[in-house]
Amino acid sequence: SLAHRAILLVRWQNGGVAKLLGIDVGTTSTKAILIDEHGRVLDSHSVSYPIARPLPGWSEQDPEDWARAAHECVERLEGLGVDAIGLTGQMHGATVLDLDGKVLRPAILWNDQRTAEESAEIERLVGRQRVLDITCNPPLTGFQAPKLLWMRHHEPEIFKKIAHVLLPKDFVRFRLTDSLSTDCSDASGTALFDVHKRRWSEDILGELEIRCREVFKRAINRQPIGLHQIINKLPGIALRRSDQLLQIVILAHRNRMILAALAAIVILASAGDVQQGK
Repeated sequence: SLAHRAILLVRWQNGGVAKLLGIDVGTTSTKAILIDEHGRVLDSHSVSYPIARPLPGWSEQDPEDWARAAHECVERLEGLGVDAIGLTGQMHGATVLDLDGKVLRPAILWNDQRTAEESAEIERLVGRQRVLDITCNPPLTGFQAPKLLWMRHHEPEIFKKIAHVLLPKDFVRFRLTDSLSTDCSDASGTALFDVHKRRWSEDILGELEIRCREVFKRAINRQPIGLHQIINKLPGIALRRSDQLLQIVILAHRNRMILAALAAIVILASAGDVQQGK
């Protein structure tokens, strides 16, 4: 597998056993786990946070809680000298930012049920079968598309300020790397992504009058992330080679901590491109 080849590459470069860090941004807590390439757990830590339920059927969280929890988890791990980082998390949460990267409102989570009318509106505007054909999913209430319509209808002043829409683990990556992007697996759970063409659906975004180029900029990031970007945001991390480039491979939220860590891949300058979401 690609992950196995990457581990062998790390072992060859470092002359020892690879150490992998997995970070899972969950619904009730963020977990971090440090393992070696054989799957032996070296250390782990978790930090919990609350879920707000302002009204029946609503479910929200402060995105900054996820970022703070990720930092705290990493700082508490023992013997942290890592070769790769894997990042995974809860799906479908709508995290909206302004042009300066400031969070505009609490994130509406995957289990929030306020958008039944907006889900029906999407089916009327686009057509249920057409949505299914393009996204391979119906526009469920937990997905991002109906949540954005709900904000347009009920929070127009906030909606006008939206410059970026991120999923939960992508917000944490943004706080760690300043990278605005996602992967195919998470994007496919928004009701806005053309699964077959592996890009945002211009047809659906057009029908819903959502600004694709502004709000969903750089949909799928295939570029390596410099290690210095992670080191600057996670000072507790000691990466064993300063000349490596890091590629965070994102998995769906059902793939929990150890799988997230095992799927972390270090891409060296000569290793070529990696397609995310596979």
